[in-house]
Amino acid sequence: MPERIDRRLSVVILGAICILTSIAVSSGSLTPVIAQMKHMHNNNATADMRTIAFEAYENSSLGIKFQHPKDWPVSTQKIGPTTVIRLNSTRQSDMDIIPPIILVSVEGLPQSGKTLDDLTRTNMAEAAKVNNFHLIESNTTNLGDHVAKKILYSYNSDDPSLTFPLKSMDIWTVSNGKKYTFSYIDAQREFAKQLPVVNKILGSIKVN
Repeated sequence: MPERIDRRLSVVILGAICILTSIAVSSGSLTPVIAQMKHMHNNNATADMRTIAFEAYENSSLGIKFQHPKDWPVSTQKIGPTTVIRLNSTRQSDMDIIPPIILVSVEGLPQSGKTLDDLTRTNMAEAAKVNNFHLIESNTTNLGDHVAKKILYSYNSDDPSLTFPLKSMDIWTVSNGKKYTFSYIDAQREFAKQLPVVNKILGSIKVN
């Protein structure tokens, strides 16, 4: 079961990377893991920050550092020109559909699109192509002390085995010729649970 769930999770992750970095990812159709998965009502409780230990992550070659939960180890992966930093979060219960997905992608900017406005136009055009895309919020914020763009939206995966709606918060900025994108994705009904942890990670990010 964990291996199959991880295959489904990979589809969601690759879809998110495709939206944010314009990488064409063909995930194909996967065998459904479970016909129906039910949620326990107490799974809606938000994370208790008092019980979570954080540690530092720093990657000088990518020009980024941040704090993350100690039991969410960090892994990196190259997908084309993009380096994806993934926090390997854990499900709160075996009844959870998927664990929360937290990604930071770093990629060099093209000569023709070096500004935040350029990146925003590209990302919004890609996001609008997503299945059942619904924009909930769009505003200006900060990421690592840099002015950034933030969008909050819901959508559906193209994979038929992922029948539940997803919700995503994406924040992007540009610095020193690179684009940095932070993404938090979860099942829509579970999205609020990990927001305290996500906000602490966001607040700790430093970009060179």
